[in-house]
Amino acid sequence: MIKQKNKRPIQEKSEAQIIVIFAIALVAIIAFMGLAIDLGDVFVAYSRLTRAADAAALAATSQFREGYTSASLIAEAQQFLDLNGVKDTTGISIESCDTNPGDPQLCTTPPRKLVRVVVSENVPLYFMSVVGIRSLPITVRSLSEAASVDLVLLIDRSTSMAENPDGSEADPSACNPTHSCHPFEEIKSAAEVLVNHLLLSEGGSTGYDRVAIVTFDRYPHVDLAMTSDKDQITNTIDGLTVYEGIGACTFAPGNATLADPEGPCRSYNADGSYWGIWSRDMDLHGDPTDWMVTNSGGGLKVSANLLGGKYPAPFPISPTPATRTDSLWVVVWLTDGFTNAGFASDGNAYVEDQTNSGLVYCPAYTWVPIAGYSDTRYCVDQDARDPQGRHASTDPKYDPDDYARDMVDFLTNPTTGQGALLFTIGLGTEITQRSPYEIANNFPPPGEALLKYGADKGNGIYYPAPNVAQLNSVFLAIANKIATRLSQ
Repeated sequence: MIKQKNKRPIQEKSEAQIIVIFAIALVAIIAFMGLAIDLGDVFVAYSRLTRAADAAALAATSQFREGYTSASLIAEAQQFLDLNGVKDTTGISIESCDTNPGDPQLCTTPPRKLVRVVVSENVPLYFMSVVGIRSLPITVRSLSEAASVDLVLLIDRSTSMAENPDGSEADPSACNPTHSCHPFEEIKSAAEVLVNHLLLSEGGSTGYDRVAIVTFDRYPHVDLAMTSDKDQITNTIDGLTVYEGIGACTFAPGNATLADPEGPCRSYNADGSYWGIWSRDMDLHGDPTDWMVTNSGGGLKVSANLLGGKYPAPFPISPTPATRTDSLWVVVWLTDGFTNAGFASDGNAYVEDQTNSGLVYCPAYTWVPIAGYSDTRYCVDQDARDPQGRHASTDPKYDPDDYARDMVDFLTNPTTGQGALLFTIGLGTEITQRSPYEIANNFPPPGEALLKYGADKGNGIYYPAPNVAQLNSVFLAIANKIATRLSQ
């Protein structure tokens, strides 16, 4: 008789294995669920720390200004970390080139306004602690940069910048030597207000910002190449003078001869009193071309090229200061009237052009008053005030106003030009004056219209300054517009 085998022990064994496998799987499922929940907590903590570090780094770089200290940067960053609930200072590092000399990320050439904030924290783990993992260390880093500024001060030095108390033009050859040309001296002092709010090299300190100085009369002049040397900048500003023309005339208006220089020259009355700038050709031929001394377009073009590291050949400097594509490019343009000169060569080697070959923008029909009106704006197309009145460079009506607007476009356009910011300042009341013709045709004042066009194209601000006393606050306002940006 064959005996049947008892299968019960095998079934019991299988059931026991299933229970063990289920128990192991349950632990794994719990572990995975715990891992997901804990990693979510880690992600939230990481995001919180990142926001805190970014805010702290940005706050620290906002302290980069004249007279800053490492302590002020650290204190400002710590304040923002505290506000975001990060208080464990053992896991916080706030660094700059001053605190970490030689750090390749912070100590660059040329210098940049960089602050690095590093925050570390142990994030507690709850579910993962069942497998012995009780916390996870995380570290976040934020590198913030306050924009290093490359600034061009573009200043009108035409003869209208020297005035007598009654508003008439003063003799610049008399007031320049004694630094008594007004309002030009006040303009220089106000420009230094802006300079004093930049981070420049002084007494061995690191210079992060740079300044170049361009002036214009009949021609643009590079008075100072791009530099961070504060003493050199202020000395250059102090030494600026009002345009004196090519010299003193041997004639008074109304009796010029072909032997006289073309001008512009300083003319004096029979009693020796100063009459003003005049030109021979205006007397002899009614041609005002050599009489005009406000070449804003030339100054704008030279300023744009300086930002790109291109220095005019007649301005010898070696080595040429390098362009900084990562800096904030800014031009501050100050003038007190409408522009009336423009040169194809932007100066013919920056000396007076006695052949007149470089002076091209003075349409002949602007030499005489408009019919029915006794006044005119010489060398300027009256219709240029009309938004539809701008002309192409090949048009015979192309004038200094058209030329200046083209140079604004070159300076400010980020695609076809230099992409610089442009702040404009209109000094005095002449900038807003309109001729009878402009009033009758509802044209805006040409000086102010051009400055508004420049500020609009350059993402800047137009500041009217009816009197010189307002200039300090204007330059201070511009200084405060320089923004901070987060780089990484």
